[in-house]
Amino acid sequence: MKANLRAMIAYTAGCAISKKSFAFIFDQFQDKVITFEGRFDHSYITVIESGSDSELIGTVSGTEISLFYSAEAATIKINLNGNKFTGTISDSKGFNGDITDRIVKLYDYDEGKYFNFCLINEPNRP
Repeated sequence: MKANLRAMIAYTAGCAISKKSFAFIFDQFQDKVITFEGRFDHSYITVIESGSDSELIGTVSGTEISLFYSAEAATIKINLNGNKFTGTISDSKGFNGDITDRIVKLYDYDEGKYFNFCLINEPNRP
């Protein structure tokens, strides 16, 4: 999957699991901080990447999040299980990961490797 979508998924899963909103995520692979505006309530999610047309919108039902990714017209499912998550994307092999504190580790099956992220509220690198 593309790097910006991977970051959006890490951000969404991390916020949903931690039950907190964050303003930024640090993508270790890209070595950059990405700004997001995320709205999470009991049944709806909206995540917008600042400065781009990338947007995730969807619903929450129990431990399952169903999303639509506007930039690629892709559907995404994320299943939450404690501090772990698994998921599928309409045109990829999927992903899994976990969150510890503010650190999100995501395994991208298309790439065959892990990617690390850090949820932050200040634009400085963690």
